[in-house]
Parts: sequence; C-alpha cells; structure tokens
Amino acid sequence: MNGAKSQIATFVPAFPDTGPAAESFRPKILLYSHDTFGLGNIHRTLLLSDALRRAFPGAAVLIITGSPVIHALRIPEAIDYLKLPCLDRVAADRYEPRFLSTFAKEVKRMRRAIIRRAALGFDPDMMIVDKRPLGVDGELAGTLSALRRLPHPVRIVLGVRDILDEPTRTRRTFGRTHTFATLEHTRSPRPSPASRSSAAT
Repeated sequence: MNGAKSQIATFVPAFPDTGPAAESFRPKILLYSHDTFGLGNIHRTLLLSDALRRAFPGAAVLIITGSPVIHALRIPEAIDYLKLPCLDRVAADRYEPRFLSTFAKEVKRMRRAIIRRAALGFDPDMMIVDKRPLGVDGELAGTLSALRRLPHPVRIVLGVRDILDEPTRTRRTFGRTHTFATLEHTRSPRPSPASRSSAAT
C-alpha cells in the first residue's frame, strides 16, 4: 500500500504519501474517460480510480464517461460514475452520437453541459483526463476553463498510455488536436497542502 501511495503522490505532488495524513486525507477526484476508443480507456480509468481509492481511503472518486459498457464492468468499491450519451468516432477527429444519431448537435451540447455542471458541482481537488486533454470533440474546453477560475487550485492531469504511437505520428496528432497548447494553458500551479480545508481534515 505504501508503494502505491508513493507512486500516486509522485503523480500528484500535493497529496500526502504516507502515514496518518494519507489515511485521513479526503480529496475529491474526478476522472473523465474517453469513450470512443474501445475498452482499454475505461479499463485504465477503473484501475486508476481503484488505486486512488485504496491509497486514499477517504477519497471521493467520480468517473464521467460515455462508455456504452460501463454498466457491465466491475466498478471498484465506493466509486461512482456519471454516464453520458454515447459518441462514436466516424473519422479522424470526427465524432457522432452512437444511438441518438439524428440529434448530433443536441447530444454534443448536452454532453458539454452535463460535464460542466457535474465538475463544478463536485468541486474536485483534481481532475484526471484520459487520452485527449480537451476531451471528445473538444467538449472539455469550457469545463477546464471554469475549473481554472475557481478560488482554490484544481490539479488537472492528462492520463495517457505508456506507448502511444511512433513519435513523429504522435507529435503530429498532438499538434492537430492542440494537445501541446492545451497542456501549457491548463498547467496547474502546485497548491500547498493547506490550500484546501479538506487536506487538514
């Protein structure tokens, strides 16, 4: 357990890594899982959420995803999820509703609104975004901007696989999807442990 805590604390430097502080720390962690690339993304999100919950037993962990199979997977104990209407990738960087196909604009607008309201209502200490920093079709842009304007620091983390693709192709994809610019713009300041009252409870 201490090893897991140390790894996660390195991943999130503001979180305590060992001792009573880690046991009593009660962060709110929001995870956004890309839902148009198969099962790998949601599986990684579930594994990460389980590791965070085990490392910090007092944590509140919420997953936002449009995965069409989330209900059939084993959800780790004490973790909840918010299901979005499904999207499907129909071409490179082009997404359409998987089921509500005749209402594409409405579905995309609804997803953006649900994500924003959920994120601000949950008021997380940290948000972990899977694969694409702006989410599917850029739907996280407004949410990330809103989180950055909160009076307390929210640590925003991009989660990616260990191996993405051939380096040149990955750089080209990151440039096309504005990944580098987004990472620079949303780079989180390092909050002090006392910056949130929850860290002291």
